[in-house]
Amino acid sequence: MRTRLAERLADVGAEIGGRFDVDRAGYGLRTLSSARERDEAVAVLLRVLQRPTFPQPIFDREKERVLAALKESDTKPETIADREFKRLLYADHPYSLRGSGEIDTVARLTREDLVGFYRHHFSATEAVVSIIGDLSREQARAIAEQLTSG
Repeated sequence: MRTRLAERLADVGAEIGGRFDVDRAGYGLRTLSSARERDEAVAVLLRVLQRPTFPQPIFDREKERVLAALKESDTKPETIADREFKRLLYADHPYSLRGSGEIDTVARLTREDLVGFYRHHFSATEAVVSIIGDLSREQARAIAEQLTSG
């Protein structure tokens, strides 16, 4: 089932994606450069960034998906070797842990943990906005200010 946000993006030929690792997180928006399509795509990204809902059923589904992937990964020799290497190299530093989480910690996560993390770490003061494309500096500045205003 497609969500309303996904339908809005599809209607204007845009895509939103996320990139997350142990050091940073980011969202990307790929859109057409015509004003109508670009404005609608930016509005969707703005909605995602400023008013995320984190629906419980989707949180539960993704948590189970991550747990299954972690358990499967633990059966692979390359994963076992990589985890041991990182443990020896980084000891108690967070880099010794998997970026996707550890089974015991992921299992304890709640939707409220996610909401709290998002509120604490995803703020305009921490944001870096990069814009590449067919628009003027003024247009890019307006978009960046729109995305970080709320």
